[in-house]
Amino acid sequence: MEESRSDNPPGASNETPSTNEQELIRLVCLGDPAAFEVLFRTYFRVLFRLVYDVVHSRAITEEIIQDLFASLWERRATLDIRGAVKSYLYRAARNRALSYVRHERIEARWQARSLHESSASSAPAVGDRTVTAAEFATALTHAVDQLSPRAREAYILRWHHGLPYTEIARIMGISVKAVEQRVSYALKTLRGALRDFAP
Repeated sequence: MEESRSDNPPGASNETPSTNEQELIRLVCLGDPAAFEVLFRTYFRVLFRLVYDVVHSRAITEEIIQDLFASLWERRATLDIRGAVKSYLYRAARNRALSYVRHERIEARWQARSLHESSASSAPAVGDRTVTAAEFATALTHAVDQLSPRAREAYILRWHHGLPYTEIARIMGISVKAVEQRVSYALKTLRGALRDFAP
């Protein structure tokens, strides 16, 4: 799971959870929405600065943090936070940010290779004209960029790297069912965005 890495924020390697932190997490694990809101408000700013320094986009930063907390809430009944909550959230946010950047770079390389390989092949038609491979690649890249970070990550791992759902679930730290939902959402969204290119 992405939250399992041992990276700690500076000076936090020996942090231990305080009584207040332990109680807050206990209430979150029990499904207390008020406790979850306190957790979110307490750590949002520090996590925002951390993630923004990696991805350099306010919109993407907000999506990554919101998705992180959504994942925590979905897994609240099985959360196992050892050590300080701040360290746990730091690791989780940092790993998600790095994963986003890593897959953005992979996607860029894949798109460049795909464009090169298809440049001489026939392209789909739009209306009464044939579009170029470059136009289609640009449209596809734009459509993929519009996906949420987690849907985009699942899509790339599945269709660009050919990984099975079980492996994607392990990499993303979510259930196989959640992977299926994200991939299905991504494909449906891309089909809608590229409907003008359909034969």
